[in-house]
Amino acid sequence: MRAFEALSPRHRVRFKLAGDGEYNGSVASRSVSTESIATENRVYEGSFNGKPVDMSNDVISITTQKQYGHAAGGFTVVFKPRDVAFFEKVLLPDDMVVIELGRGDSEHLTPVMVGLVVAINISESYDDQGVIQRLIVVRGMDLGKLMLKHDIGWDLALLNIEGGVPDVERLSKGLQFTGSPKELVESVANNLFFTQVPWAKDFISFDRLFTDDDWQVFDYTLQMRSGGVWDTLLAFCNIPWNVLTTETGVDEKLHVVLEKAPFDEETGKLTRYLKDIGEEEVVSTNLTRSDEDRVNWVYLNPRQILGGIDVTDHLSTLMAAKGFIQYDGHSVGVHGFCQREFQTSLFSWLTKPTETDDIPGPAIDKAIERAIALWNRFKENHLYWGGSIEIIGEPGMRAGDGILHRRREYFVESITHNYVWGDSYTTTMSVTRGQLNESVEKGNPKSAWGDYLPADRDGGTLA
Repeated sequence: MRAFEALSPRHRVRFKLAGDGEYNGSVASRSVSTESIATENRVYEGSFNGKPVDMSNDVISITTQKQYGHAAGGFTVVFKPRDVAFFEKVLLPDDMVVIELGRGDSEHLTPVMVGLVVAINISESYDDQGVIQRLIVVRGMDLGKLMLKHDIGWDLALLNIEGGVPDVERLSKGLQFTGSPKELVESVANNLFFTQVPWAKDFISFDRLFTDDDWQVFDYTLQMRSGGVWDTLLAFCNIPWNVLTTETGVDEKLHVVLEKAPFDEETGKLTRYLKDIGEEEVVSTNLTRSDEDRVNWVYLNPRQILGGIDVTDHLSTLMAAKGFIQYDGHSVGVHGFCQREFQTSLFSWLTKPTETDDIPGPAIDKAIERAIALWNRFKENHLYWGGSIEIIGEPGMRAGDGILHRRREYFVESITHNYVWGDSYTTTMSVTRGQLNESVEKGNPKSAWGDYLPADRDGGTLA
């Protein structure tokens, strides 16, 4: 008998209705105050103060998906409802849902997604006995949806949203941003995102900004620009040196994480502590390595913006430096041109330059160092194994984790939880960068994960 056949996985699904109202089995019991929410005349203020509605007993299946480096994951929950009225007349788009899963009876429940309802589908059919059968499918996204749906459009950002009157003082500042990736992300969050969606502070936290990257951008203006909040944040993160992602915490909040990409600058190996995946945990694997993933030419392109100044006059100097391009000439000749080009809005000046300044030698040297590090990360891409590893349901797994299986280390790009009530619970990991971990003794695969959790993956907030 496989280990997962002996487990009794558990779940809990709770809805938090927007506003101050509660649902006690009566449609009319939902809030009737226009200050918060009304069934017929809804005024949405982003508060979720009522008692959560637990619909766990109606759940048939749950699927959640989360990808590293993305703002929001998604979920689908299928119900066979005992109370159709709740789904038909009470539950509304953008109500909140908390989804928790557990491996077995002795395991505590762990939040795998806290999100907002996007769509509610009710399907009906009649069986052979003429009895109506109903299924409810609720789809949605985690709280990162707010950063995807809200725009930093200048007309919104420059208005006092509540009063609808232009903020003259703010208008005069032109929404200029200067600083390092961490400083810029904090500034956009506080000066743009939370000013438009103030209630989101209760549910989204920018408390996991770990990168020590000191590259800068100077006087970057967002005035007369538009775009999603998440895309604006990404523009300031110095990707792919850093990664911006989100995680659901055990505190039922969404945590924004800005961290240095977890790969060694010289070896390209994972800098994560690795979670052991033993044979008894595995349900299935599907792994491949392919020439289609080959990279033999890496170009760190600083041509668009260099520290906030026009680089036209500096292109000859930059190109003469040569180190911005790293490549394997033999591989190009044999296997063809397999390029990865990276552009950045930041540069390694620590003080604001002018168009007439010469580019400091140390600034060029730092940029070349990063080009070399990126080359080291990707030059053996075609040798890495990647694909999927399906294991017994594990709600503690997170996109961005490192795992160890059969003496290979893998990076977890995404996590999908598939739960069917009374039948099964599995977790499927999409993995990349599978390579031999030579520090592991043959036949005795162990890691330090059980003994030590690095500060940026623990802290009591993240599951």
